[in-house]
Amino acid sequence: MANLGAQQLVQRGSDAALKLIELLGADGICIHLNAAQELVQGDGDRDFRGCLDAIAKLSQQLGERLIVKETGCGLSPATVYQLASNGVRAVDVSGLGGTSWPRVEQLRAKTPEGRELGGQLSGWGIPTAACVATARTAAPGIRIIASGGIRNGFDAAKALALGADVAGVALPFVRAHHEGGIEAARALLQGFVASLKSALLLCGAKDAAALRASRPIILEPLRSWIDGLAT
Repeated sequence: MANLGAQQLVQRGSDAALKLIELLGADGICIHLNAAQELVQGDGDRDFRGCLDAIAKLSQQLGERLIVKETGCGLSPATVYQLASNGVRAVDVSGLGGTSWPRVEQLRAKTPEGRELGGQLSGWGIPTAACVATARTAAPGIRIIASGGIRNGFDAAKALALGADVAGVALPFVRAHHEGGIEAARALLQGFVASLKSALLLCGAKDAAALRASRPIILEPLRSWIDGLAT
């Protein structure tokens, strides 16, 4: 997948997104939403007008080849509903719990104001599990990618049980590759798959679809997050 910010999509138009896909030989494109990060960036974009309209136009051209994703702060059910209502067929919730880009910008900030705001927004967002559970209710037909804090196969299984179609993971593999190259990353992947299969077996689910159709027991604080977002 190619990758382009929503603000850049507004500024450059859908033709630029299509050209990017062509140049990279990609299967499609992710349009990312990163308002919190932009606010902390010293030279970040502050004008978020027109993003939904631009995404709606691109969705008409790309259909399933378009994914709209957050960048670590999560997607609310209202946002997922708006995206689905404008033709978006897949979202990556990228919830709170993984890499915090406001925190990254805090570390990069050159001014006291930037460092202060970055610190305040480092914990901003909706946890991944709450994003997934409420997105499935807000837009039953949309495809959901759960990312943001997924660290092992059991985390992936929890995301699937809450309604995700796919689980995305990055940091553990980046670390494994950094420390031991492709073989270390491959070994981690094998362990990831083994723990996911174990979760499926122990839940009596023959595949991911069966796990997604199960009725997970939801405890606090996730229950309060789901109830609060649903109101």
